Amino acid sequence: MTNNTASVRFTFNFVAKTIVGTKASFDKASKGVGPIYEELAHKMAQHPDFTIEVKKPAKDKRTYAGMDVDFIKDFFAAIGLVEELDNLDKALAFAGKNKMSKYPLAKRMLFDAVPEFDYVSAKDEVAKYRYERTLERAGVIMVKGAIPAKGTAATENVATAA
Repeated sequence: MTNNTASVRFTFNFVAKTIVGTKASFDKASKGVGPIYEELAHKMAQHPDFTIEVKKPAKDKRTYAGMDVDFIKDFFAAIGLVEELDNLDKALAFAGKNKMSKYPLAKRMLFDAVPEFDYVSAKDEVAKYRYERTLERAGVIMVKGAIPAKGTAATENVATAA
């Protein structure tokens, strides 16, 4: 016994006289072979005077170029969400053990923890955090706003090192 469940990719809009489908479905049908092509060809044969309409997604999907799990962890650390970072680590460990996708989980936890999330300012926060962590790991001691005066030991060391 086989399970031949086929999904309907194209529907009719009799009022507008259109065959409606997603962009992905029309792209797959454009290959000229396969069940998706056959479904579209059959529906076009049934109603040759109908036009094609690409269905718009219900909600625009927001994408964040450069945002990954490490970015989210660094963002939590940068803004001081220590408990959320700990919970994220636990959730990611669980997801790894259960072969679940980690990024969607991390992204959801980010939006739950920071509902007013702004990606542009978050990128600045993470960049600043990563820069400071790099200096810290390198053993560089930075005093904010401090510029050594001429003739001090700090400027003489720089001059002799050059």
